[in-house]
Amino acid sequence: KCVRGATALVELGKFEEACQSLEEGILLNPQSSPLKKELRSSCSLRDGMNKGIIELQEGNFASAKSTFGSLLRKTGSISVILAAAQADLGLGLTDSALRLSLRIIRSDNCNAEGYVVRGQCMYLMGDFDRSMTVLREAVRFDPDCVSAKTSLRQCRRVGTEAKEARQAAFQRRFDEAVNHFSTALDEAQPLSHNAPLYCMLHSERAEAYLRLKQYELALKDCSLVLYTREDFEAAWLVKAKALHGLGRHEEARDEMSDLLNKWGSGSESIRDAYNKADFEVRKKNRPDFYELLGVPSIASEMEIKKQYKVKAMEFHPDRFSGAKYTDSQRKEAEEKFKLMGEGLEILCDDFKRQLYDKGYDQSAIKDRVAAAQQAANRRSGGHGGYHHGYGGH
Repeated sequence: KCVRGATALVELGKFEEACQSLEEGILLNPQSSPLKKELRSSCSLRDGMNKGIIELQEGNFASAKSTFGSLLRKTGSISVILAAAQADLGLGLTDSALRLSLRIIRSDNCNAEGYVVRGQCMYLMGDFDRSMTVLREAVRFDPDCVSAKTSLRQCRRVGTEAKEARQAAFQRRFDEAVNHFSTALDEAQPLSHNAPLYCMLHSERAEAYLRLKQYELALKDCSLVLYTREDFEAAWLVKAKALHGLGRHEEARDEMSDLLNKWGSGSESIRDAYNKADFEVRKKNRPDFYELLGVPSIASEMEIKKQYKVKAMEFHPDRFSGAKYTDSQRKEAEEKFKLMGEGLEILCDDFKRQLYDKGYDQSAIKDRVAAAQQAANRRSGGHGGYHHGYGGH
């Protein structure tokens, strides 16, 4: 009878009372092995619970999670499940906390603290409307629940600031958006850096910084997110754009390539970001044919051809055959002469010039021209097709 009573107290989370009850039973029956065994078990649960609560109070959520995880293997007490969920919340592990809160509510549909945990999970996931609905339910079950009221007020404040920030960003008032996102982050404290809400607010503020061309601040926000959440795609995409804004195209391409190799191969957005970075790198490294030929980008075909003749005479290899020129000078002249020929071919062909002006390099232009030729052949049944090239008009 004493053991059954202690077991019931343990399931209710009353570990101290269970220990006291068993100690009294042992005084009456000192030789009882079942009572002693149950006492050791109950004392272990009590000590573990006390240890975990202290860890929670000190903000040592990782240790608390480990402590309560061990306890959950020994008991299904709602108080232990609740404490384990609170440890997960402190670590920003919303999925795990959400599952634990559901266990609490299924066991006790009127447990206000269970609803508080569930509401806090939704808040940390950025779902402010559902969070407030669940937290109001917690207040309905327990009008004196301080944690429910506090969480509800915080959710309302942060949600309002986030909504104002997004509205400002939509209306292209990016300075205001930055201010509202900053206020939301301040109001959200304390906030685990692993929580989706932390990552969302910083990533969205980074996007606003990006639109203001404050690229370094955008990178800083992205770094804060990616330090703890390497798989947060939105931060990676904003970071790539910020790197482009700073002219660091190779770095953006290398990072997107790394993501594709690790976990981003299934993401269309990551692949598009890689293609964009690769395009910018190739654009940056291609020769400037307008500068090489000494013509403006709006020059006509006739002006380009005329200037080509002047430049071709200046850098023709025959002019550099004398002994007064070094091998490096001859090699440089040959390279320029060759590039000017390529430039003439591209800039005097409407289709190729359009591609060049959009940023494509010689290799990409060649591929596009080949694709256009194939498409033209298919449409004409293999007869005729796209005509291009200098002198091909």
